[in-house]
Amino acid sequence: RIMPRTERPTLGHRFQYATYRVVETVLRTFSVRSSFRTGAGLARLLFPFCGPLKRVVLRNLRFAFGDEKSDEEIKVLAKDIFQNTTGNLFCSVRLPFLTDQALRDSVTIEGLELLEQSVEEGKGTVFLVPHMGNWELLAQLTLLADLPVEMGTHYRPLNNALMNQLIERRRKQRGLHLFPKRTSSHTLSKFLRENGVLGILADQRIPSRGDLCSFFGRPTTCSPLPALLARRTGARLLGVHCTTVDDDHWKLTITPVDGTDSAACAANLERAWHSSPADVFWFQDRWKLPRSHPLRGLTRPPGPAKSSITKPIRLVALHASTEMPPERPDFPFPDHLLTWETRECDHPEAISRDDALTVDLFVTDAKLPVPCCPADKLLPASEAETR
Repeated sequence: RIMPRTERPTLGHRFQYATYRVVETVLRTFSVRSSFRTGAGLARLLFPFCGPLKRVVLRNLRFAFGDEKSDEEIKVLAKDIFQNTTGNLFCSVRLPFLTDQALRDSVTIEGLELLEQSVEEGKGTVFLVPHMGNWELLAQLTLLADLPVEMGTHYRPLNNALMNQLIERRRKQRGLHLFPKRTSSHTLSKFLRENGVLGILADQRIPSRGDLCSFFGRPTTCSPLPALLARRTGARLLGVHCTTVDDDHWKLTITPVDGTDSAACAANLERAWHSSPADVFWFQDRWKLPRSHPLRGLTRPPGPAKSSITKPIRLVALHASTEMPPERPDFPFPDHLLTWETRECDHPEAISRDDALTVDLFVTDAKLPVPCCPADKLLPASEAETR
């Protein structure tokens, strides 16, 4: 998921590569439908043993849908997410070995006229791509739509060089142009000015360089790259997402982006996620605050409108029952971005897992035992203001 640190593979990398090739070889003997069902069945079998991953998914779902779905509905949705994600990952291994026609028969495209209009304008197209459904299909969009334009994707190379080379080879076999993460914006702009179609997976948080946006009513950072490239080149900005229709059929939906800034991009991605939450890759802690300078993201431009923030970041200050509750630091953030609560906490078990799934950051002082809350959420009160 990150840039390869070395071209020399480790023993672990070789084992991962060998395992993947075995799975790939086996799945080549399966139909697409059987591949999906095998992955979904494996997810059902392993779901009870995926505690850490389940907690991340539940935390994200409670932040996104806690005001519209019951806790039981969220738990059922989490199980569906594991099954859909694993089924689609197995299919993504199988799809490169399909013929072009078989690939086209597996997909329905909605909103294709938006892409056709953009191609006719000749100024290039920037696609906002979320991690949804079988997103590897999105890399073949111009092939599926039978349009005479070049398709490219901006991506993060895998840490395992062997795996990265294999995945790149699979993606290039149908003419896809690959632009690694550190490709200069000038190269990307040149591709767009030549009327290229560039897909950017833009729904992950960008802690250090992202723009401050509202996502499901919560302040977070989003990639500024799609909006930047669209403004710089005059390319049309569109959204495209994949949803699972059946075990061997998917729908690609192309949608307009209402604006050319990061807030408009975030709103488009949110609508895509909301349209089929069971297809979304919820396994990244989307609203997690970094341990170092956790509130720095709130200072990033351009900043969401007050009306779009309905779920501010929640800070809970813990203190022993024998101590006075700490006063709220003089944060330079309005209440619609950040709230401050205090709570007595004398024992480690005082913080439940449910709290860990709904609180953004626990703040404590030096007299409170460290084990009372997760380490990645612990911030000494003396540092809360300076950070």
